[in-house]
Amino acid sequence: MLADPGFLEHFHFLRPAWALLPIPWLAVLWMMRKRQSSRDAFGGIIAPHLLHHLRLNRFRSNWINPQNFTTALFLILLIVLMGPSWRQQPSPLSQDDAALVILLDISASMTQRDVQPSRLRRAKQKVEDLLALRPDKLTSLIVYAGSAHTVLTLTADRAILTQYLAAIEPDIMPRAGKFPEYALVQVDKVLRQSQAPATVVIFADGTGADSRREFSDYFSSRDHQLLVVGVGTQADDERLVPLERESLQALASAASGSYRDLTVDDSDMRWVNRQINSHYLVVQDSALPWLDSGYMLVFPALGLFLMWFRRGWTLTWSWLLVPWLLVQSPGPLQASDTSPAEVKSHWFADQWLTADQQGRILMYRGHYREAARRFDNPTWKAMAYYYAEDFMQA
Repeated sequence: MLADPGFLEHFHFLRPAWALLPIPWLAVLWMMRKRQSSRDAFGGIIAPHLLHHLRLNRFRSNWINPQNFTTALFLILLIVLMGPSWRQQPSPLSQDDAALVILLDISASMTQRDVQPSRLRRAKQKVEDLLALRPDKLTSLIVYAGSAHTVLTLTADRAILTQYLAAIEPDIMPRAGKFPEYALVQVDKVLRQSQAPATVVIFADGTGADSRREFSDYFSSRDHQLLVVGVGTQADDERLVPLERESLQALASAASGSYRDLTVDDSDMRWVNRQINSHYLVVQDSALPWLDSGYMLVFPALGLFLMWFRRGWTLTWSWLLVPWLLVQSPGPLQASDTSPAEVKSHWFADQWLTADQQGRILMYRGHYREAARRFDNPTWKAMAYYYAEDFMQA
């Protein structure tokens, strides 16, 4: 759960009002402890330091008891009720247009073989690995050396990208050099029609003299993110141009981006793909529902509940019903043409699912008109009426 890179940035509770539930719960715990202490017939007769050694359960662990496990179970279920969330439900009618622009350094230094089979060929292999992780996603390819050129604009055709990528060699460039900042003009042209925030990934072994300043100015005025992948090694060999790791890290830092070295496995490209997915947010439609991720905590709660199958593991459960009764007050009754069976079914579903969640389930089952009546979200309600061919309501 915490491995999601957008966890800390977008974490919130869907139903924060449930946080008030511990108030009556603390009162219940206080009454339970007070009741337990009143049952201690020897508490006021024998000194506390002596009474401890006379108790039969003095060798048992103090924290393994029904009250502590009940408290832990209550806290876990409380978080479930509050509905922790950090991801939005993507719309089935919209395409994930998280555009990716790949900048590939094909200067002369990329032909060096400190990384087998060569820096450039290794970078090409990594680009293919990244494309495999993003099937049917928009990607553009730009190459640069002493000048920059767009090989392909945004396309979802992985086969075409792979064919063009295989044909790229340093000798096709009209000018020698290493100026990644020249590619920014091409990036702007490629992303001109894209409304969603995009990601720019550079595969390079160094930078130019003005690259840091140009990249800082460009990305400070746009919502795109920069990821830099260093290709090569810093081997102490006079015949090789070493990897300019510090310069590439400074370039990424100036553009508020991130840097990573090339790895022998695919962990580097998986990291890049996670950063791309994390950066893409559905900013055009704020009405899209947030996913409730609290269900994952139900499983550890069930593990704690198994403790009540132990012999002698008892608790005065009537006290635990007090908070539940306080929040389960009946709602107002209204005249309706809904059958009693449907009312009972809706009441049970309302205890566990929101109206929008119930509507989504009904939509997936093909009950579009019933889903429209359940939806609170006007966008989803209109969509359900549209599928039900009730265009006036939609």
